[in-house]
Amino acid sequence: MIDKIENNNVPLPEMHEKLKEDYVCYVRYLGSGSFTNVFSIRHKNGERYAIKEAVLYSDRESIMEEVRVMEGINHPNIIPLMEILELDNKVCLIMELAEGNNYFL
Repeated sequence: MIDKIENNNVPLPEMHEKLKEDYVCYVRYLGSGSFTNVFSIRHKNGERYAIKEAVLYSDRESIMEEVRVMEGINHPNIIPLMEILELDNKVCLIMELAEGNNYFL
């Protein structure tokens, strides 16, 4: 099982132990925003999801505000937030993977 590969010269991060409970590996780098990096990640059920990783010291208030807003949204035209994980110094937002769409902040 691969935990780390490279794509577009961006190394994929090592998987945190808590992520390994449900996910197999990072698949590829999708992009970045002001304070996030976005990757696709493979679940043990074979499905791929987007994982938006934000380092909490970068702008904790903005990140947590996004989480609060996304938790309350249920709309067919908005990519749903599936899971939230706080891992050491970062928060991971796991979302449905919609190729070609923008996940970045």
